[in-house]
Amino acid sequence: MRATRLLIPLLLTGCSDYAYHQWEQADVFFQDAADQNDILMVIDDSASMEPYQSALAARFDEFLSWFDSAEIDYHIGALTTDIHTENAGQVLGEVITPETSNPSQVFADIVQVGTDGNGTEMGFESTRMALVEPAGVAANQGFLRDSAYLSIIFVSDEQDSSPDPIPDYVRELQNTKGNRRDFVRIGAILSLDQLECQDDYGSQVGTRYMLASEMTEGLTIDICAEGDDFANDIVEMSLNISRLQEVFYLTETASPNSLLVEINEEDVPCDAGVWTYENRNYNGNETGAIVFSQSTMPSLGDKISVRYNFGSGSLDGFCED
Repeated sequence: MRATRLLIPLLLTGCSDYAYHQWEQADVFFQDAADQNDILMVIDDSASMEPYQSALAARFDEFLSWFDSAEIDYHIGALTTDIHTENAGQVLGEVITPETSNPSQVFADIVQVGTDGNGTEMGFESTRMALVEPAGVAANQGFLRDSAYLSIIFVSDEQDSSPDPIPDYVRELQNTKGNRRDFVRIGAILSLDQLECQDDYGSQVGTRYMLASEMTEGLTIDICAEGDDFANDIVEMSLNISRLQEVFYLTETASPNSLLVEINEEDVPCDAGVWTYENRNYNGNETGAIVFSQSTMPSLGDKISVRYNFGSGSLDGFCED
């Protein structure tokens, strides 16, 4: 998210002297989140998926880590990639909300969708049937809320075989939110490297899911990394779809030594261990950024102000006396 841009002069006075300092740029951010979020898990139910479904089923607490801290009102439902069943396009079982009793058990039940599904996985077509086509919208009434953000997470070790181009599916899903296309985010837990996904059934890199994720600023997780039980990656997925931010990109190239960072008008020095300055890729360009860790990330509603002078962006000498 880009900042609000301001030019703010700052007057510094002492008992016996007068000094004037003006930062050349001030960027102001707010830690916002999706206060309502409808989350649809679209899960491959073909023969190779049992261990991945089991690993996901055990990760409910990590999956909701940022939702609970930000007090986000959520709906969580599950769907399969099989469009050839009688209940294709229908959300399975109970939709999880903050009021659900024993939600971790309900989550385990709905994401372990079995392994008897059709081997031609059509995650996007199944999602279209559930959220776009009138029959699915009627069958799933109450799941998709007009005021809520929509997060779709595909879980598969195969390529999507839906018939239409990915931009068409992304556009149709974004249209469910009218002109609020940034309300839709697509994530994926998928095969990123076919060599890591060797099993009796074979696997394919999910490039179509990767494209949809990239188009909507979503996150992709490697389903096949050796020994991966999703624990750390699921926390990252939770952060991504909650829309909470660890990284705040500056609007101009800064002189890092001039940075002054404030949270809710209180100065946070660069040596406090709360934030650091990095150069990162943002929309194809190297851009200076204020970076927090998960443990020091600003809380929901916090105001983050960054004042600085223009410069080269070089990290040389940053936070040195």
